[in-house]
Amino acid sequence: MKLRIHRNSLRLRLNRTDVDQFRNTGICAGALRFGPDSQLTYTLETSSRMTVMEAQYRQDCIRVLLPLDMAQRGRDPTKSRFPLTALMIEVPLC
Repeated sequence: MKLRIHRNSLRLRLNRTDVDQFRNTGICAGALRFGPDSQLTYTLETSSRMTVMEAQYRQDCIRVLLPLDMAQRGRDPTKSRFPLTALMIEVPLC
């Protein structure tokens, strides 16, 4: 999974393997190491509590939370509007 931060938005790009993992587990994660003692972790996760997509940043972790119904539409090939081999999600930040 690739992470792009530009101005006031976050973009996650998932390849086929990432999409399969997300479909099967409801989570996909990546990390960027800054030396031996520090890293930035970023995740795409499904959430049954969310009604809109949201990004959170806590304790060196960026979490992009996708509402369960939105994620399920993406998992169902008959309802998906994006290619099943890749997925890009852009989240505007406040």
